[in-house]
Amino acid sequence: MKTLNKDFSIVHRILAVNDERAVQVLLHPQKREYAATTRKLINSAWEDARLNPQLDLANNLVPSYQESKVEDGKLLIEACVTDYKSFYGTNVCNMDQLPKSELADALAVCGVVVSKDGAILLGKRSDRVAEAQGHWHVIGGNLEVNRSDYNWRKKYDETEFRWWFLSELNPTKNLLREIEEELGLTSRQISNVYTLGLGKNLLNNKPEVLMFVQTNVSSQRLRDCATHAILHGEHSSLITLPFEDVGAFVSDYPVAPIGKAALFAALGWYHCRENWPNVEIEELIQLIGS
Repeated sequence: MKTLNKDFSIVHRILAVNDERAVQVLLHPQKREYAATTRKLINSAWEDARLNPQLDLANNLVPSYQESKVEDGKLLIEACVTDYKSFYGTNVCNMDQLPKSELADALAVCGVVVSKDGAILLGKRSDRVAEAQGHWHVIGGNLEVNRSDYNWRKKYDETEFRWWFLSELNPTKNLLREIEEELGLTSRQISNVYTLGLGKNLLNNKPEVLMFVQTNVSSQRLRDCATHAILHGEHSSLITLPFEDVGAFVSDYPVAPIGKAALFAALGWYHCRENWPNVEIEELIQLIGS
């Protein structure tokens, strides 16, 4: 794990258990605007993606990360509205050609899912996804809102609309939905959800809320979710690992940068528990074995 922290960063660290208010996305009403040259790159990248029969992409609305801070133990994130097409065309396909001010920086959530017998679940990303194809990753996805629902609700009371939109962007709600979609596990099979902080993939500048999810199912049951996961299309296989083997696995196999951030946070919490937000990074690296 010598290169563990070269392609990700943990921007903020917190610890909250089963608190859906631990992360609040403060939404600015205006939609994100891009320069004309950037828009051309976005449109070109999206057209190419549509011509690729392997990719399965949907252009839902997503929050564009602006800035964040920790206040009274809660993670506050400011964002405005953009869409996945803009994120794909800027951060995924043209990050090296654009200034940071022109990147969509779609906000996402990912969680380390753990069995009741203490094994961490990892999935190998399929060829149908746009990011980290062929890499091992934890469970997660973009915070997103269906465009039709957004347009329909926006016609009505503005205050009610904003509350609905913020509810849709709740990271815990989104992660539980991703777990059900990707693994077939329902909320009844989830024991605890810990919010551990905010990480960033340094290779595409994408920020993600990091979580730790304890289930009440066995590691074998998690591995049995592979059929559902493969049918869903996001993963080509699933494995489980004991905590003590995660460091060696990350050293030996390709793991998505933000997946490393989530694993780093989970292992930090595993070793340090409630003191996790205060432990120095260097100490965590030694504890984890990198």
